[in-house]
Amino acid sequence: MSALNQQHQFEEVSFELARQRICRRILPATGPVQAGGDQGRDAETFRSYLGASEIGSSTRIGIADGKTLVFACTLEKKLPAKIKSDLVTICRSGAKPDAVYYFATPDLAVAKRHDLQAFGKRKYEIHLEIFDGQAIADQLSDPDTFWIAEQFLSVPADMFPEVQGDTEYQQLRERWLNGSKNVSNFTDFLEVKRGLRCATFEEALKVDLGRWLDLIYPILDVVPTRFARKALYEIAVAQLRGRKTLDPARWAVDRFFDSIENDLDSDDVQDIVLLASYAMTAHHTGDFSGGLELVQRWRSQADKVLSKALSSKLSDASRYQLLLIARQIAPDRTSKDPELFSEMVLPPWEEAVEIAERSPFADIDTLNDMMQIYLPFIGSLPRYQQLADRIDAVVEMRRGKTARAEQGRERAMIHATHNQFVAAIDQLQRAKEGWFQAATMYGSVLAMLQLSDFYSRLWLPLAARYYAAAPLKYAIAAKDEELRPLIGRAAVEISATYLMAGEGLSFIYSVGRAAQIHIGHATDGEDLEQHTEFAARLAETAKVYALLRHLLPENLQQIEAALDGWPIDSAYANSLRTLASRPPWASVSRSEIEERLAEDIGQGLTYDLGPEIRYRWNALGISWTIRAASSTRSVAEWIGAAFQIAIVDLADEDLAILPSSVEIEITTSGQLEPKLEAVPDNVQMRYRLTVPNSITLGDEASFTLMLLAEIVGNASALPSGDFLKVVERKIDRGLLSKAFWVHPVSRLFVEMRDLLVGKDVVLSGISVPMDAPAPDPRSGDELAWLSGDGPTYTTARAYQALSRRYERMTPVVAANLDALRAHPTAMALLEEMHNEGLLDWQIYQVIYNFALQQSIEAEAGYHAMANGSPEITRRLVKEFENGKTPAINLNNFNRETVESVRWVSLFAALPAWQLSNHRSTPDMEATRRFLAVRYHHFEDDIDHPSLFDWPPVLGRRILEPPAA
Repeated sequence: MSALNQQHQFEEVSFELARQRICRRILPATGPVQAGGDQGRDAETFRSYLGASEIGSSTRIGIADGKTLVFACTLEKKLPAKIKSDLVTICRSGAKPDAVYYFATPDLAVAKRHDLQAFGKRKYEIHLEIFDGQAIADQLSDPDTFWIAEQFLSVPADMFPEVQGDTEYQQLRERWLNGSKNVSNFTDFLEVKRGLRCATFEEALKVDLGRWLDLIYPILDVVPTRFARKALYEIAVAQLRGRKTLDPARWAVDRFFDSIENDLDSDDVQDIVLLASYAMTAHHTGDFSGGLELVQRWRSQADKVLSKALSSKLSDASRYQLLLIARQIAPDRTSKDPELFSEMVLPPWEEAVEIAERSPFADIDTLNDMMQIYLPFIGSLPRYQQLADRIDAVVEMRRGKTARAEQGRERAMIHATHNQFVAAIDQLQRAKEGWFQAATMYGSVLAMLQLSDFYSRLWLPLAARYYAAAPLKYAIAAKDEELRPLIGRAAVEISATYLMAGEGLSFIYSVGRAAQIHIGHATDGEDLEQHTEFAARLAETAKVYALLRHLLPENLQQIEAALDGWPIDSAYANSLRTLASRPPWASVSRSEIEERLAEDIGQGLTYDLGPEIRYRWNALGISWTIRAASSTRSVAEWIGAAFQIAIVDLADEDLAILPSSVEIEITTSGQLEPKLEAVPDNVQMRYRLTVPNSITLGDEASFTLMLLAEIVGNASALPSGDFLKVVERKIDRGLLSKAFWVHPVSRLFVEMRDLLVGKDVVLSGISVPMDAPAPDPRSGDELAWLSGDGPTYTTARAYQALSRRYERMTPVVAANLDALRAHPTAMALLEEMHNEGLLDWQIYQVIYNFALQQSIEAEAGYHAMANGSPEITRRLVKEFENGKTPAINLNNFNRETVESVRWVSLFAALPAWQLSNHRSTPDMEATRRFLAVRYHHFEDDIDHPSLFDWPPVLGRRILEPPAA
């Protein structure tokens, strides 16, 4: 190539290869940048400089993941000097790229490549990659890039090794590519189309793609318009899906849309809609350089064609097919708002499922597949779930419960791939029930084990323990050879939950028993490379053993007994002791222990020791703690597991939770009914729960649900009726069966602890140091406290509320302004509040409420004021509004009184947002944080006349009047 000086050809080869392998969006060093935001502006600035430089014609700009990339190429034989020279040019503008990719025809020794990369990093702090002649040749020999060599280097297609497809493809290839046959009719075209589609979508066959296209080009001018349009469609799809660029087929797309007629069949409409959709997507991803105006024109044509077709009389089959694709060309289909997107995309699919419900010929699987494309974006929305439920019902009606369950599992795994474990759990819970009802034990047990894993990923150890214990119980009882491998897996899963719950010594005991079960049931159970979860438990045991020895030096005998009691080869315990005696565990400090525990599990290691055990976790903005005597451990496990399962069910709802701490103390008694008592506390929500010594399954379920509603309902600021509607929806969706799948729950936990820890293991006599580590529990991202705008918040409502406040309060403040200014103590307090960041309306509110309290006390006495006196309050407020403003006595306007008024004003803000405080002893700090974060209580303001001579508060947000 150097001898021929084919610089332009090499540029085409290099930059097309870069598009296929490195970055989809590659732009020449001249012309407009079509990337939005800061990265687009940065790229455009740098590109303008590069385009005017001496290497502008042999460079390109790439934009990927917010980074600017430069692609350069050369035929120069003195490669190191050329690369260094070009790097100087590329970087001297000051606006450096993030990486440079250099393509060159000469080969470059590995040592020289490393020297050049070090030069780029040292001098310019950029990443440099070099593709020399050999590297480029290797890349062009791949099936998906060989066409580049064919198109730009005139390499014969025969140079690529024989393509091996399936039997049908080989027959098509032999007939059409190895002979001299031409397409002469529509039947021929359909055969060529099948071959072209194979070469488009199968990597190993892409080398043939150009030859299939060569068979189609000649027919375009000799066949009828509809036939030609079909051919143009295939050309465009092959270029875009097979070669990842629509640019070479722009002429075909133009000609396709120019050929649209008035009288179209439904399959013609489908082609038009799909090609418009492909073009829009290609423009968005950088696979098509045509302008936005062009793809919008194609979209508009497709939209008109589709609307006309759907408004006409169609068969169910034709309407169904068009409804499936009806929103692929909607203008707002790239909306980033899930609610808006669902309102756009779901209605035609809801109409489609109506057809599927009455017509057995409607392909429900295609609808389900299309739904799954958008699953990560809108799959957690109730409307999507309702539509998915209807699709599942059709699948069950046609193919049975097992098919429905399998579909739910597919959705669950897609959610899990995107770390959407709350939605994954919802789908897998329903799948589990489907397999169980279909008497498919293997599927049901497998689903429960997967649920255990999902709950673990949300840092909910008791829920995870429950869903590992249930399949272990079922699998052992079933005595089914197919379930044998799952028995060991379930035991290992259960052991992991003891560590995650902060039960260190129980964890060591359980790993030994779980190892015995695992080795006895799994194939090659002692192969640690094959059984990675088992290997992880062993490694964790060494760490926990070492840490407990440091934390509990007075209890070494009990710690050693836990390892000595392992019912497997003693070599395991000896190996773990050896590991624990080596660095870093041998000399780990107390601060390092606390740091590791906080980072690894967010729990201590001693919660299972002593006369009182505890379980702790964080979810929904609530820090949960359950305390119980060690003798009532199984009750605490049952309550905790049920709560954790229910919490996940509630996590997709905005419950307007006030960030809280909840502590539940559990005791048992001989009484017949369970009893829940609230313990007064201004700092946390404390409860004393008394449970009967024996309790039935029905009592377990109903009482736990009542307990949950009581506690979470008190933490929520939603009105009671709204919160109970949420709970009812969750019950309708199967909440009780999720939390009470095995009967009774408390008995299940007793059986599993006896099996894995041992009936005779007593830990209540071990004393725990007062300063034992107790880090803040870790929490799954999806269970974090919601910190966005509250469920009833809008800027329009905020503006209206602030307008009413200023209108109501300003006359009272203005009437007392001279008195306030003349009172040094009062003015000092007001200025202090202003300097603390209180907005004018909040300061006015303090003055107004102080005046109101004085008026109530003057008329009805202090006792009436302290108890609210709603009738008197309403009448006085009305008098204030009618101009009868009181004169404030400022003698009692002191910090204590002002602080009391401020807190009263804070709680009064909740009803203004249609919210409620349900706690008998309100948490002032939680309320303040809730209003500050979710309702912008300390930043929202409006333009208003200022009565005081002070500057505006920093950080305030002036709201605009809402549109009429």
